[in-house]
Amino acid sequence: MADCMTYEAELNEIVGEYLHVNGYEATLCSLQAENEEKGQPPLEVVHHSGLFFNGKKDLLLAYSSGDWATFFSIWNTLISNLIDSDTAVQQLEFYLQIHFAILPLRTATEVEDCAGITMKRFKFYLATHGAELSHHPELLPFFALPSVQNPSSHPTFQKLFTNSWMCELRTKLKTLLEKFEKCPSNESRLLVLYKTMKQTKQTKRGSLCERGSLGSGTDHETQCRRYGQLLANYQTLLGITADLVDSLEGALRGRPVSPDFIEGICSRFLGPNYSGFEMCRPGSAAECIRASIASMSLEKEPADISLDIKRLKEDLVGSEECQRVLLLQALRWRLLRATFGQPRDAVLHEYIFHDLLDCNSEVSFMEGFLGCSSSRTRQATVRLLNSIAAQHLGQSYLARSPALLGAIVKTVKSEEDALIREPALGVLQKLSLIRSIQSFLIGADIIRWLLDILHQIDADGDGRSVYMQEVAASLFMNLCKCTAGKRACVDNARSVLRILTDLLSHDVPDLWQYINGALYNLLSLPALREEARAIGLEDILKYFLEEENKQLKLQIEFVLMQLNSAENEADDKCDSDDGSDSDGDEGQDLDVLPEDADWPEVTDLGAGEGSGKDLLQKYQTFGAREA
Repeated sequence: MADCMTYEAELNEIVGEYLHVNGYEATLCSLQAENEEKGQPPLEVVHHSGLFFNGKKDLLLAYSSGDWATFFSIWNTLISNLIDSDTAVQQLEFYLQIHFAILPLRTATEVEDCAGITMKRFKFYLATHGAELSHHPELLPFFALPSVQNPSSHPTFQKLFTNSWMCELRTKLKTLLEKFEKCPSNESRLLVLYKTMKQTKQTKRGSLCERGSLGSGTDHETQCRRYGQLLANYQTLLGITADLVDSLEGALRGRPVSPDFIEGICSRFLGPNYSGFEMCRPGSAAECIRASIASMSLEKEPADISLDIKRLKEDLVGSEECQRVLLLQALRWRLLRATFGQPRDAVLHEYIFHDLLDCNSEVSFMEGFLGCSSSRTRQATVRLLNSIAAQHLGQSYLARSPALLGAIVKTVKSEEDALIREPALGVLQKLSLIRSIQSFLIGADIIRWLLDILHQIDADGDGRSVYMQEVAASLFMNLCKCTAGKRACVDNARSVLRILTDLLSHDVPDLWQYINGALYNLLSLPALREEARAIGLEDILKYFLEEENKQLKLQIEFVLMQLNSAENEADDKCDSDDGSDSDGDEGQDLDVLPEDADWPEVTDLGAGEGSGKDLLQKYQTFGAREA
């Protein structure tokens, strides 16, 4: 009730000012008399010039005290007729918004909470009223301000925290106000409000016309939200770019770039999706960033469906062995022979959307294929799975079916045919880039099996294929990223370390990076470091420093650095003690699909069956593109 009385009194004053400015004195007297009869407070009519004088005084007081709400309430009243047309006023408002955003960082009390609020407010301003100023080169760097962790120490923003900058901004503000004071407006507040309302209405009408020209289905609010998100991402990238330029300049002057700096950059770029990088493997940080590129949405139906997947699945389950093998082979060829990028993504997206492998069901018919007596069916099945797992979309899809994963693990452990076991192991290696799958495989005791395989590789020399060596070592390294994987090696630490160091003597550069990566991960545990020192691992590794291979020497240096670390157990951001699935799961697309490099195709399937593209023609739907 009190608020209503306040609003009514303020409205009466605005009307009284309008009557006074325009010379309606008789009407003003009648308004004052009726106001008194109703028991309202006496109506005080303030001259417009007096109003501006009081507003100016309050505006400067709010500027000094940091009262954002009061400042911009007065600012919008006084400058409302210029804010949309005068570029100098717009730029001044931009700097004033910066002033209030960083003001909490100048004080020592409640810095984090207050700064967080003011920076969010500044980000909102940048995404709305300040967005049109992004084309000004002078203002563009400040769009990165909300994304910089410590702006007071950043070269680009240090000047904002000096007293000279604050005083200079205050002088510009006073100059603008004095300009208005010398040329006071004869317009009353009521007329200003009316003009503003009319202008706003016209602006909205124009916006609606623009929306109509774009098409009836355009959702303006959705577009605004997307624009705001794009602008926020742009600000983040500007902040990261500024820090990277600073680090490059420092590197030119001989200042090394620390791993913590790279960790920080990746964490800011990827946010909650970041799970750490491998110091011992150059380029792994960049791989994390490339792997984070958003894939197409799985919730939207493909725009151009080319196969009747439902009928194809029925034929897969119900057909004879030869026909089933040919269908599995044709589906794999269709994926592999599509151009890398959108065409291949579209094929895989179609498979996933229609749940080709039944991964969204409790039981997948692919489990039966992996456990059947036909070696040709098992081979065709694992090769299709391996091709699907080569892309991030496929990794996420296969991870939905624990039962299918269990069947793949069983195949890897029990299968004797290398043409089946190798691609099955390749599937697990690709899926091991996902956190939840790491926990699943560790629980399935795959680490013990891998150590046996790696030990046999060392004992047999080149008795196993290069693919088997590299994939087994890579899978072991991925599992050792997790705390659970490291701890699984503690009981047999001495044996594990000897197997890994012995493998360094093999002249297989790709194998070195996985072995050194595994050593680096394992040595983050104090128990494993102690065991490594007990067996003289440092002397063994120093022996390899004498090699001429620069890549190997660099990797060994990182491992030695980890071995000689005096810290406690590393706070590995990739670790997940409970093994739970998290939003940080990530996968990786492979530009080259190596799974078909050395494995021969099944050819003894008889004549007249048809294969590949020809076999899939009868499943094509009307209007589909060519596979």
